[in-house]
Amino acid sequence: MSDLAKYFRLSSGRFATLHEMKKLAKKAPEVYKALKMIRDHSALGRELYDWAKGIKLGFAAEKMDYLGLGGPSVSCNTRNSAVLNTGIVAHEIMHAVQYQEYNMNDSYVRGMDGRSRIIHRRGMEAGAVACQMQVLYEMKLNGFAQPWEDMQHNIYWTKNIRGEDVRALTAYRDLSTSFESGFKQAQREGKTTEESLKDGASAVHAAYHKSQPLRDAYNNIYLKDYLRSVLMFSGKGKVNPYIETDTVREMTRRPNGDYLLHDQVDIPLTDQELFGENKLMRQAFDYVETVKLQLVYGEKNYAYLRQRKMIEADNNPYRDLDPDSVASAIAKESWKKTGRKYPLEVMNEMAGIGNAIQLQIDFDEKAAKDYLRKAANSNTPPKPKKILPKGRRP
Repeated sequence: MSDLAKYFRLSSGRFATLHEMKKLAKKAPEVYKALKMIRDHSALGRELYDWAKGIKLGFAAEKMDYLGLGGPSVSCNTRNSAVLNTGIVAHEIMHAVQYQEYNMNDSYVRGMDGRSRIIHRRGMEAGAVACQMQVLYEMKLNGFAQPWEDMQHNIYWTKNIRGEDVRALTAYRDLSTSFESGFKQAQREGKTTEESLKDGASAVHAAYHKSQPLRDAYNNIYLKDYLRSVLMFSGKGKVNPYIETDTVREMTRRPNGDYLLHDQVDIPLTDQELFGENKLMRQAFDYVETVKLQLVYGEKNYAYLRQRKMIEADNNPYRDLDPDSVASAIAKESWKKTGRKYPLEVMNEMAGIGNAIQLQIDFDEKAAKDYLRKAANSNTPPKPKKILPKGRRP
């Protein structure tokens, strides 16, 4: 059982299902409101809602350092607004679909090599983002534009458990632009709304894999998880370094069995596609790969010797670091109240290469504040229209 699964199991008393509406409204009011919003204003949102209700998926509001978490259950940051949570719950329910319907959980990736893990994890995120964007855009088409407008203007932040800002990347705004461009182009070509939404989802899925800020941000997470997994599980079970080529598309399958995307899905395969211009990140993964081969096969095995020779020829700055010390230093950062360093920053310091972090993580705070100031002076938006007759509500 993964750490995430254990977390949800141990804290299950804090969760409420859609069969426990009063409990959910009391324990997680902003989540409760968001779920009703996606149900009433988006066809895909209603599909996600009905699926979550059918399997008795648990929802909660928790104090956390993230906007939300999804898998065996769904949890949102207690400081999220209901409007912010519309996109978050759609994203996290899609993760729950991936976990529970199609077995895309942590144990599935345990034997993979680092690059396959990146492809797998990024595929899951890209699928969830495509779902999130479609729900928000459908809400806009059905008269409730605020969640989409907030995304477009980068109003995607909340507070963590210490009261510090948790800011979403500007890249998500760029992704929303890709979705809208794909949708509008399809409309100009005379396609139906359903076909146009699939064009938009396909466009945002492709754009996700090309985003350097998202590569850097999430590769840091995958780097930490991969090193931890290597040290805990190498030598325990089968080592399978491959990912099936159709798996990434499977991660976009909706609860009704249809796909968010068209048939053709391009997945990142080359180092340029996986790491972009971030050479240090690529070398960090090469280092962990070397550690894995040493632990699995031993220092006299050809696979390890070949990998070791390769990172030496590449002048890999991490090649002589002790993996247990690296894992310990990275873990200690996660417990800091302020001034946390990314895993790659920790490794850079240990390797003596200073601040050569090469991370493209940004947030357009000025644009967000300008939007909020104008919104505060605007009239109250009209009441959103409903896309479902009252008789069909549960």
